[in-house]
Amino acid sequence: MSDRPNNLLVVDDDPIFCLGLTTALSSYPQWNIVAQVDNFTDALTQLANQIVTLVIVEPSLQDSTLDIQEFCQRIKQNYPEIKVCLLSYSVNHNQLPTLQEIGIEGFCHKGIPIADLLDILTRIIQDEEVWPSLTIPAQPVKKRAEIFHQTWLYRLQKSGINQINANLNLINERLRQSPLSKIDNIFWQGRKRELLTARWLIDRIAPVSVIVIASDTPQTDQST
Repeated sequence: MSDRPNNLLVVDDDPIFCLGLTTALSSYPQWNIVAQVDNFTDALTQLANQIVTLVIVEPSLQDSTLDIQEFCQRIKQNYPEIKVCLLSYSVNHNQLPTLQEIGIEGFCHKGIPIADLLDILTRIIQDEEVWPSLTIPAQPVKKRAEIFHQTWLYRLQKSGINQINANLNLINERLRQSPLSKIDNIFWQGRKRELLTARWLIDRIAPVSVIVIASDTPQTDQST
């Protein structure tokens, strides 16, 4: 791969996923997110003003002005050199063949290990088309949870909770110290409530990795 950074435009309205992706990519200097937007109209504006190598887009994104097909058509008409990868937890099987015909280079599931995601993006940038199997046998909820525990989003969630727990331990230790002024006590109790609330939210809003759809006939991976 060239030493020149790969500039990514992320089009997704899930702030938790975007934060996770940004954090994960911070360890890979060759990957640079130049902008994150939550609608197709703003994405086109960014493309007109930024140097973008690849667009990562959530195909189920709702936009009052454009749909995913119109958005992808505009990219390929106006910026044929820019690659596009669809990234989603769930997929619309009726939609994907049309997007592939438009010239979209690939699709992968959200929640896959970051190394696997970067491998797919690298292959797309190198002019490969990456359309893996989109229909896999349904798995029980317990199995899906086990898969989720292996993903980088899960590891990011656990890292955040661990940091919060460490800060809570420090605050509890400070609150046990005496004497504390009334103002100090109010401040640290308030900070403790904020961290407890943040931990509660993080623990509940982390997404599952993939929504799978049952199929009687497993499909093989297709790469060109």
